[in-house]
Amino acid sequence: MRLTADGFADALDLAARGVVTTSIAATFAIAALPDAHRLSEGGHLRGKVAVQGP
Repeated sequence: MRLTADGFADALDLAARGVVTTSIAATFAIAALPDAHRLSEGGHLRGKVAVQGP
């Protein structure tokens, strides 16, 4: 499957309407990026790891 601009726009629309959702397992500040990486490498994660920028 190739990601196209139209396909990406469709995916964003579905997410904006709440049709497609995900869960956030943990949120890290950008300064804690190594900790976020270690958590994601652990393999026992349910949900996504979010990193907040400056």
